[in-house]
Amino acid sequence: METALALLRLAIERGWVLGLLLIVFCGLALVAPLYAGLTLPEIIKEWAGAGVLFGIACIVLSLGVNLSNTLTAWAGRRRQKLRIREELSALATNEEVILRGMVLKNERSITGELTEPLFQQLAHKGLLVPSRAGDFIDWTFTVPMPVWREMKKKWPAKG
Repeated sequence: METALALLRLAIERGWVLGLLLIVFCGLALVAPLYAGLTLPEIIKEWAGAGVLFGIACIVLSLGVNLSNTLTAWAGRRRQKLRIREELSALATNEEVILRGMVLKNERSITGELTEPLFQQLAHKGLLVPSRAGDFIDWTFTVPMPVWREMKKKWPAKG
């Protein structure tokens, strides 16, 4: 079932290729009798007309799906950016000191203990992502790239 859905999605997203092929070949079947003097049966002319219409429909559907996907992705990035800006504007003083210091030093990561409440709060807000450092006590907290970009806009490094 999952494969059938993947094929359907592929056909919808890449349907413009099928639509273009249908328009070219069926369109040629429609105009060939006019210029080449070919005589084609009426049933082929009817199906060629249907093929052109189906090709146009495939292109329109594919363009609509791609436009929808693009707008959805843009809206998601916009919502993420707004959420990050809200989180950065609502920081406590000690949280802002840590993050501003990282920007001024141009360091996207900081090492500390996972049990440190300050790091836990920043990780819970999505402003830091914890990962294991070399030992069991210390962790490396990295600022995700979208957050880092917003931090650099909010606190530009002077220098």
